[in-house]
Amino acid sequence: MPDPGSPAHLATMTEADRVTYLQTLGAALTEGDIGLYADILARAGLKTEMEALIRSAKAAGRDSAEIAIALGGLR
Repeated sequence: MPDPGSPAHLATMTEADRVTYLQTLGAALTEGDIGLYADILARAGLKTEMEALIRSAKAAGRDSAEIAIALGGLR
């Protein structure tokens, strides 16, 4: 069974479940963790999911500049 946080696991979810999962992550993770997870999603070719995660994090009050710094540091 794939890791629940892995891109392979996301690929097995319905679109609605994927959106809910990414919204939950965006609200729960720190900016650094969001940047790391966004990088994993981007490298897996899941750009839409990466954008959804970042948008949900921003909506939850996370600092988008801090997320960008974390993401940029991994690139």
